[in-house]
Amino acid sequence: MFGRGVICPNCNNEITSKDILRPRLSSAQKCPHCSMSFRNSWKREIAGSLITGTVIAAMLLLAGLGIAHWSVMLLLSLSIFTLYYFKVYPLIYVPVRSDDNGRLIPLVIFLVVLLMFTAALSYSVKGSSAILLAARGGNATIVKILLALGADPNPAKGAESSPLEMAIMSGNIKVVETLIENGAVVNVRDSRGGHPIHLAAGQGHADIISLLIASGADPDSKYAYFGATPLMIAADNGYMEAARVLIGSGARVNVRGKLNWDRTPLMLAAENCSKEMVELLLANGARVNIKSTLKNTALMLSGDCKDKEITKILERYAAEQARPDTASSQ
Repeated sequence: MFGRGVICPNCNNEITSKDILRPRLSSAQKCPHCSMSFRNSWKREIAGSLITGTVIAAMLLLAGLGIAHWSVMLLLSLSIFTLYYFKVYPLIYVPVRSDDNGRLIPLVIFLVVLLMFTAALSYSVKGSSAILLAARGGNATIVKILLALGADPNPAKGAESSPLEMAIMSGNIKVVETLIENGAVVNVRDSRGGHPIHLAAGQGHADIISLLIASGADPDSKYAYFGATPLMIAADNGYMEAARVLIGSGARVNVRGKLNWDRTPLMLAAENCSKEMVELLLANGARVNIKSTLKNTALMLSGDCKDKEITKILERYAAEQARPDTASSQ
């Protein structure tokens, strides 16, 4: 009925959108010819209000979880409600005899939708979905609110990810700190057999690695399946600051894993032609001639590097480490 005229059932005169009075929350619409009160059909009332309420509730959820900026979502929500209530709503009116306060009907339905949505959100808070989204979005304020409402900082049984892991992925150390202060376990294994510190090393978050170690994380913890340590992961990805923090916290430089990770951090750095990482590891006691299961050494793995300086550095250290006095001291 957008823009088309409708016939008043009382006086049989046509009512166009231009004739409809500006809607007020305290009164029903009236025919401009005979002043008969009328309201929208119930189907249109319910459908329009449910759709509008649901869209606005979803926007408020996005803002609340930090996925979208709250000011933008609030502005859009107010705009949608205003557009629907004052512009679209009058145009879809179907004259039905009414002596009640018809304009309150959509507002009541709209509020009911928001209340139902709030109840559903509070229920999800008790689980892990809400806090996982908030932690992934890096919103420390929302995380604090959810924790205060009873959200669990640790992963639910059978969950693939934990709030702490989501916070590490966001890179927001304040969220990580908030979760730890509220009881998040720093040495819990995920579904892949790793600890949060492995994820932090893979992301290169040196500050978060420091916080995790200070909170009890083991800098030498190994993946359950292939034995990779945080230092091995940092070395493989070339994260210098993360490697420095781990070495400074006592991480072993000559450790090896299993399967595809059957190499020392030095081997991984040499294979990736990372000169700075090679120098850092050598300066902290990395052994050049340790062999993998396939009998490869860091020196051998550096052979394909375009920067031949890496090979020269490894050769020099290999010679020094081969001397009896050096070997015995190490």
